[in-house]
Amino acid sequence: MKGIRLEGAALRLAASLAGTAAGRFLLRKQVEGVFGIDRLMSLPTVARMPLDNLPQVVAGAPPRSWGNGDCGLPVSRSRQGTREIAAKFASGETTPTALLGQLEARVGAGDFGRALHSPLVTLAFDHEAAAASTTRWREGRQLGPLDGQPIPIKDHQPLRGVALRGGSSYLSAISEEDGFAAASLRAQGALLYATTHCTEWGMAPTGINPHFLMPRNLYHENLGAGGSSTGSAVAVALGLAPVALASDGGGSIRIPSALNGLFGLKPTFARIGRTGDLWGSGSSVATLGPIGQTTASLVDFLTPFEATDPGDTMSRLAPSNPDLRASWNRALGRGIRGCRIGLWSWAWKRANPRIAAVCRTAVEALVREGAIIVDLDIELGDQTEAMGSLAIGAESMGGLFDHLASIPHLTGDDIKLVLASFDTLSAREYFYGARTRATLRRTTARALAGVDLLCLPTTDLLAPSYPASADHRHILDPEETAALCRFSWLGNLTGLPAGSAPVGMLDGLPVGLQFVGDAWDEASVIAALAHVERLELSELPRPRGYAQLV
Repeated sequence: MKGIRLEGAALRLAASLAGTAAGRFLLRKQVEGVFGIDRLMSLPTVARMPLDNLPQVVAGAPPRSWGNGDCGLPVSRSRQGTREIAAKFASGETTPTALLGQLEARVGAGDFGRALHSPLVTLAFDHEAAAASTTRWREGRQLGPLDGQPIPIKDHQPLRGVALRGGSSYLSAISEEDGFAAASLRAQGALLYATTHCTEWGMAPTGINPHFLMPRNLYHENLGAGGSSTGSAVAVALGLAPVALASDGGGSIRIPSALNGLFGLKPTFARIGRTGDLWGSGSSVATLGPIGQTTASLVDFLTPFEATDPGDTMSRLAPSNPDLRASWNRALGRGIRGCRIGLWSWAWKRANPRIAAVCRTAVEALVREGAIIVDLDIELGDQTEAMGSLAIGAESMGGLFDHLASIPHLTGDDIKLVLASFDTLSAREYFYGARTRATLRRTTARALAGVDLLCLPTTDLLAPSYPASADHRHILDPEETAALCRFSWLGNLTGLPAGSAPVGMLDGLPVGLQFVGDAWDEASVIAALAHVERLELSELPRPRGYAQLV
């Protein structure tokens, strides 16, 4: 199946054959070849450290700081983020009440431009909460930068009073209370007005889900918007929110951010607690984070998450830092002069040359601003596709085998085939990947000891094909999946913070540039993203259907 897109009847046939001996053999060969597991298994013993079950990030050096911090906040000519909306609340130009009313009317009108379909699954307009926020702004006692800001939530995080589906066709239970992430945002006055579409169980980076009318890419209605945080990205790209809650287990924040011309940040692993997460808080690769219009919006989103989540043991790994929020805000004005940026050689050589050229132009602009470029390699970095697919494949299979056993007819053919593929792998292969991943965390830390940031393209593919006629069609393309996730795996496997910034257009579609920082050093990633924005490299043509909230 390598290089072949399966859909419709062909995909159904492949899924049915997965239960046969011949089908399992072919699936095994597909997984080995597309994701490089055969090459991973041939590595010498020295590549594998003793098993490290705790996915704790490994720091390369003390927290970074460069520049004098006098660059000021980046200002966007065409984007409207949390700071711009807060300024209008403060001036009285608008109120949270008026804003929510306008937003409700716009969603009700059903005009989503080239996205074709709404990015929102379930609506939860809370006008009482908006009125309370309006009063606080009027009296000058707002709770913070998120007070009154409309923020949609990815549909695997519980939102009080709203159905929780996780991209599935068969779940619809109403959440009795918010999960940790939603509760933290709501406590800061955010208006959590909707849940957003995601791919089924978060397993399709293309943005395809046969169970729903999925929104398409804002730049072309016959292309995918990326996933799995599809709706969160499209909602922000349409201007229906300044920032949205997303999540990232294999690039699911950075991929749709790049494909839709947005900023996205995957924080350090478990920086944001995952209590209540429908997809489970036991993942060793998945992290919650924001997709936003501006870099300041990303910082404002992080405001509630200085504190750890008592229900998520992994979140206790975060070191205590009373200066955390201030460091994120200072990073917005740090600039880039003196920053040592490591260009990961394997990624730049492996990347699509045309995508790499757009990204290199952005890097050259940073060099003119005083960034210092260091070419480097990461030992075992060329094995990240195999390690990543083994990690997320095994964890997803472990979380879903009961569903597959009891209600296989309600699961998408693409998901059934993917999980059947990973079901062919052995314990030996899984633990080869896990032990090699333990080594990777340390080789990456050594690489970061000599630089401040790593830099590479966000994706190895532009927005994939998803024709307007393909609604409700089951589609699987292993090569597209691999190309979209190829450069994201490093951040997930190591747990390091990583962000994507839009830096140009190719064939009329956005291209993203990715920065990876050291452990718990979101500030340095934010600083680089902010300088890309400051240089107006991210000022892309606004897609049809985009409209400012205010």
